[in-house]
Amino acid sequence: LDFGKNLKIIEILDKILEYCPHDCEILARKAFVLELDGKIDEALMYIDKSLEICPDNIIALQTKGIINFNNENYESAIKCFDRVLFKNPKDTLSLLCKGLSLELLGKYQNSITCFSEVFDLDSCTDESIDRLGFHIVNFCGPITAESLMTQILITNPENKLALKIKNYLEKDQNKLRAKI
Repeated sequence: LDFGKNLKIIEILDKILEYCPHDCEILARKAFVLELDGKIDEALMYIDKSLEICPDNIIALQTKGIINFNNENYESAIKCFDRVLFKNPKDTLSLLCKGLSLELLGKYQNSITCFSEVFDLDSCTDESIDRLGFHIVNFCGPITAESLMTQILITNPENKLALKIKNYLEKDQNKLRAKI
């Protein structure tokens, strides 16, 4: 999203909040857009307000986890994702983000466990593999993503999904090289 679109979205959310100031999902969505604009302190204020109203709101917890993740506050991010997973153990986005946070903290075995759960839950279609590959690259970059897939394959060389994602990453890097 570009700044102009974000500003329009914030205006719309503000109008809704005028009529529904305690809508925890709207507060969480505003926090998400503010975070995209780099307004971290303001985003966290809205998330905290949302969680004060609805302490177990999955959207607010996930948004706070993503904000913490994007600001390299991985331990806090994991706590948020764990709260989401307590309510919904099959939430693949929270499992994915938790796994990436653990990987960036150097807790590789725990990270691999999270990714294995994501792989078990997500249907192994080409589309889902591309999406997972895209998210992994987006969150931690292509080198770290490839490293993570290599770690999974060392632990389980037969992991077909890790092989497919590693191939996706190699294909993605070849596309980038071709553009250069």
